[in-house]
Amino acid sequence: MIMKTLNKSKKLQTPKRFIIEMANRNDEESLRRLLRDNYMEGKLKISFQREPDFFESLDIEGKKVQVALGRDLKKNKIIGFGIRSIREMFVNGSKTNVGYLSNLRLDKNYRGGILIGRAYKFFKELHSDSKAKLYLTSILEDNHLAIKILTSGRGPLPPYKDYGAYTSYAIGLKKRRVNYPDIKIKKADKDILEKIISFIDKEARKKQFYPVYKAEDFLNDRGILRNLNVEDIFVALKGDEIIGTIGMWDQTSFKQDVVSGYSTSMKIMRPLWNLNAFLKDMPLLPPEETTLNYFFASSIAAKNNNPHVFGALLEKLREEGKKRGYKYMIVGLHSEDSLNSIMLKYPAFKLRSRIFLVHWEDGEEFYNNLDNRTPYMEVATL
Repeated sequence: MIMKTLNKSKKLQTPKRFIIEMANRNDEESLRRLLRDNYMEGKLKISFQREPDFFESLDIEGKKVQVALGRDLKKNKIIGFGIRSIREMFVNGSKTNVGYLSNLRLDKNYRGGILIGRAYKFFKELHSDSKAKLYLTSILEDNHLAIKILTSGRGPLPPYKDYGAYTSYAIGLKKRRVNYPDIKIKKADKDILEKIISFIDKEARKKQFYPVYKAEDFLNDRGILRNLNVEDIFVALKGDEIIGTIGMWDQTSFKQDVVSGYSTSMKIMRPLWNLNAFLKDMPLLPPEETTLNYFFASSIAAKNNNPHVFGALLEKLREEGKKRGYKYMIVGLHSEDSLNSIMLKYPAFKLRSRIFLVHWEDGEEFYNNLDNRTPYMEVATL
C-alpha cells in the first residue's frame, strides 16, 4: 500500500511565516490547484496536472510515497511541494530500493527565497528511515536556474551528481517509417505474462535503474503500473522465444499535461510550426487550454538491446496508437542507450533533461560502487 502521509507531528518550522510538513487528505484540492495555476515557463507553457485526485495519482510513483509541502501560515495557503518516493530497481544487476525526488513545485510568487534549502532539510529528515541510499532526479536542460541552485551544494543541499542527458522524443503516428517483415509481434495476454516478466527481468539486469516489475503490477487497477494492462504490452517473438517488449501507457485519466499558453513569439510562429509539423508527421501545437493527447512507450526491453527489435516494436506501437485515436507518443532514452539510433529515423519534438544522482553522507559508497551499465529511466514516471 502506498504511503502518502507521515506522522503529522513531523514538520519543519521556517522563519517568520512558513512551515514545511507532510501533506494529508485535507490538502488534496489545494495541491491540484497549485498545479493548475503554476506552469512550466518557456515558449510553450505547460501545466502538469493531476485530476481528479492528487493522492490517487501517486500510485505510479513507488511503493512508498511521501509528499512534503510548504505552507504560508499568514495566508493559510500551500505554496509548494515535493515528492520523495521509493522504488525497487535493478542496480548493478540486483534488485535494490532506490529513491526518487520529483515534482518540485513552488508557487511563482514565492520563488527565489530560502524555501528550497528548508525543503531539503526536511527531505533529509525523511531520508533517516534508511529506505534508500541513493536518489534519482531529472531537471529540464533549459531550466538553468534550477540546475544552478540545486547543484550548488550550498547549505543543506546534498550533492547532485550529473548522470548524463536524457531525451524525451514526441513522435507522430500517421505513417509507417520502416517495415520489419522478419519480426513477429503480438499483443500480450495473461497466458504469457510470466514469460514476459522473466524476459524483462533478464534484460533489465543489464541496465542501470530499470524498474522491477511483478506480474501483479500488470493485473491491478491501482499500483505502480496503473492503467497499463497486460493487453497494452506488445511482444516481439522469434519462434516461441520473446525477444522484445514495449508498452502503451496512457495516464490521462489521472495525470494531464495542459497547454496553458504560448510566448508572444511562439504565438506568431505557431501556424508555420504546425504546417511544418503536419508535413513531417510531428506533434502539432494545439490551442491554449488543450490537454495533450499522447501515450508513453514504456517497459522497453530488447534482447541484448537490439535496435532492430526495438524499431519493430516501435512501429507496432505507432500503428496501434493511431488506431486508438492518439495524436503522438513519447519515447524516453538516456543518451548512452544504443536504441537512440532508431529514434534518428523519426522527426520529433525533443525535450532534453539532465539526470542527477543525489545522496547524503551515507550514500557516498553506494554511489561510488555503481558500474557502467547503460542507464534506463521510465519516461512515464519522470
